[in-house]
This record gives sequence, structure tokens and C-alpha cells, in this order.
Amino acid sequence: QRRVPDPPRSGWLRRSPRNEGWMVRDLLVHLTASESGFVPALRRMAAGEGGVPADFDPDRWNAGQLRRRTDAPPEQLRAELEAAHRDMIALLDSLGVAALDRRGHLSSGEDGSTEDNFRLVADHKRSHTADIRAALTRKPATG
Repeated sequence: QRRVPDPPRSGWLRRSPRNEGWMVRDLLVHLTASESGFVPALRRMAAGEGGVPADFDPDRWNAGQLRRRTDAPPEQLRAELEAAHRDMIALLDSLGVAALDRRGHLSSGEDGSTEDNFRLVADHKRSHTADIRAALTRKPATG
């Protein structure tokens, strides 16, 4: 697993070049909240109980998570993200083929299998980890 970078304190306030209005800290809050939220959704989906509700609004959910968790220390967020990742891997390891084939509604707005949902989660984490790396390696604006 390529870890989410752990920047120096000042790095948390760097602007994301790919996510307008978000800082590295916002990306960490988002990754932590979403990965933690994906675990029970994946568990329900694998059990044949569907995925997220059909009216799930990711923008509203993200905004709410950012509001609620904006004061959480980065160390706490990282610990929660790592715990959610371990839980997700344990869940994946426990599932058989039938569970991976069960279908439900994905947070992307489409229907898919539990396997599709795991792939969506991995792509999501990979994308935002790249966003964090880009923000940390980009020269800060001067002026």
C-alpha cells in the first residue's frame, strides 16, 4: 500500500491543485471519513443488503464530514484512516466469490457488485493520495 503522505505541520494547509477550495487537511478528513464509511457499506453490500441509498448525495455527505471533523487533529485522522484500511482488508479477505458478486448502489451513483465497490474505494484512495502528493510537491505561490 502506498501510504498517504505525512507532511510537516505547515503542509496540512497547502492548497490542493486538483480539488478547488480544499487543503491537504481537507483531503485527509475526506479520505478518513469516506474510507471509514465505506467499510459498513461494503459489509452490507456483501451480505446482500444493497449499497448506499439511491438518493445518496456525495457532495452533501462530504460537506457534512468536513464541517463535523474540521477540528480533528491530523494524527487522529491518520490513525482512523489506517484502522479503516485494516478493517477493509480484513473484510475483503473474509469474503467469498458469491459475496463479491452481490450487487447494490455505489456512491458513484451507479449500480455494481461488491467487487466493483472495492475497486471504486481503491481508485478513490489512490486518486486523493496523488492529490495530496501533488499539493505537497508543488511550489507554494508567492506574492
